[in-house]
Amino acid sequence: MSLSQSIYDRVTQDSTIAGLIGTRIYPGGAPEGEAYPYVTFVTVGTEPVASMTGDTAEDNTSVQFDAVSDDFDEMRSLSVALRSRLAGWSATGISDRTIGGAHCTGERDAHDEKDDGTGDLIYRSQLDF
Repeated sequence: MSLSQSIYDRVTQDSTIAGLIGTRIYPGGAPEGEAYPYVTFVTVGTEPVASMTGDTAEDNTSVQFDAVSDDFDEMRSLSVALRSRLAGWSATGISDRTIGGAHCTGERDAHDEKDDGTGDLIYRSQLDF
């Protein structure tokens, strides 16, 4: 199973998150015009873990998640649920690799204006794991 599929499965199997986004979680970016809220994620770096005997089948992989909504409180609820769901996650069999205790290394909130000219805002919480 790929890392992307594992993340998708982990996130969508949480009832709180599924109640907010359904299955709207996308690797790389959301389709244009996607309904809010949704989650995107992207791998921002991978460093293989090696030992004196060679490859350990473990990687230190950094993944950034964006919880996106046009409602600030909804964005914060999604961000909290996402962080809770992923913190401490361990799994095996991910492209012959192991997830060994995911942890959040940073979080920040931002906002942008919608592209529709209304001046309405889109809120984004970025979580680094």
